[in-house]
Amino acid sequence: PSSGGERLLPTNGFIRAIEEDHDGNIWIGTCGSGIAVLNAVTQKFRVYNNKNTGWPIDRVFSLLPDHNGNMWIGTAGDGLFCFNAISKKFSGYSAPEGLPDGVVHKLLEDNSGNIWLSTNKGICTFNASLKKFTDYSTYNELQNGVFLDGAGLKSTRGALFFGGADGFNYIE
Repeated sequence: PSSGGERLLPTNGFIRAIEEDHDGNIWIGTCGSGIAVLNAVTQKFRVYNNKNTGWPIDRVFSLLPDHNGNMWIGTAGDGLFCFNAISKKFSGYSAPEGLPDGVVHKLLEDNSGNIWLSTNKGICTFNASLKKFTDYSTYNELQNGVFLDGAGLKSTRGALFFGGADGFNYIE
């Protein structure tokens, strides 16, 4: 039930990520019910989940709107997904495509348009044009241990920071 202009969130309410896309829509990622998108114009929700898309996007840890207007989705064990702003379709990436771990804690975009992901097995970049992952780990002087949900930032000068159980790493 709702009253007086109130809008009910059509999910379980366990919110993990909130981002605004290039059209002003608010994307709300949940851990259990998928993604609810509040349309900026109509003020109505559209829900994307495994049941209505066929993609395992019900457990969201991170959202990232990229420079092309696409929305990237990092999940709690099912990999990386992209909602294409033009086609309005999802695509997915996991171990067979080179993703080192299905748990994606934080997504950031660098100034060259590469998508950076913190995972349980280090950090990796994804070049969307080439559809290629590059992995970084303790061999590249990253902290030992897992990274943590939502712990990341792109600074105003373009440096990327990722936080984890053993501190943080930054990439310039």
